[in-house]
Amino acid sequence: MRLKISLLGLLALVTISGYAHAGDTSLGPYGEPSYKGRDGAAEARKDITDGCPKLKVYGLLTGSTDFYAGLLASKLGIHQQTIAGCVVTSDLTKYADAYNKVITEYAEKKFGKGIFEKLMTEANQLSLKYPSMEKWADQHKPPDS
Repeated sequence: MRLKISLLGLLALVTISGYAHAGDTSLGPYGEPSYKGRDGAAEARKDITDGCPKLKVYGLLTGSTDFYAGLLASKLGIHQQTIAGCVVTSDLTKYADAYNKVITEYAEKKFGKGIFEKLMTEANQLSLKYPSMEKWADQHKPPDS
């Protein structure tokens, strides 16, 4: 449980995609999209079918965040998508949890159980070895879609 919370708290990189979704499409007080009524599981299944699975993240950035995002993209073809910072709503967390549950099942079926934890461990090790990820990133480009 602690690792799951850490993963969500540690990850952030890509901006919100901005395409239209079912449910409430109104904006919150800071111009962020509303997640009320959105079906995260259905959106995840559609993204998998469309060949663009993502991991929805929110929370605090850490030194291993960029490495984790790079490993997700280069090894699994899953792109990390930041949907909020540290301030979240219950609708947002419900949406992200439902979306990420489907993505986790998909990834573990394809790459093995515990794949996200393995990548997080690798990302943490890389962040210690390479304080600047530029050299590492040049050698680990994401696969072409």
